Amino acid sequence: MVASGLLRRETSSDDRRRVEISCTARGSELARAARERKEVFRSWVRDQLCGQDLTATAALLESCLRDTQMAETVRVRRERALAERDAGSLVRTAAVRDLRARRSASAPQDA
Repeated sequence: MVASGLLRRETSSDDRRRVEISCTARGSELARAARERKEVFRSWVRDQLCGQDLTATAALLESCLRDTQMAETVRVRRERALAERDAGSLVRTAAVRDLRARRSASAPQDA
């Protein structure tokens, strides 16, 4: 990456045993572009999977990644997604209940 001009490698002025590595302007630009593309891809994946029940898929992925650091990441994200789904369901249920209550309160009463 140094040879391709993405990183700069310099010996430390404090300790010649230490090497300092930093991004060049070109390397920083490439990193920024990569982050943007990653977010575009993640957004696309979210759009494609929106509304799909991925519980079994996440469990399978977690099982395949067992005994790796990624297994814990998948587990945490799956639990977060389930909690968000459940919270969203509770919010929708409360909104429907409130709407029904308002409709019945404003409905003409038979005398």
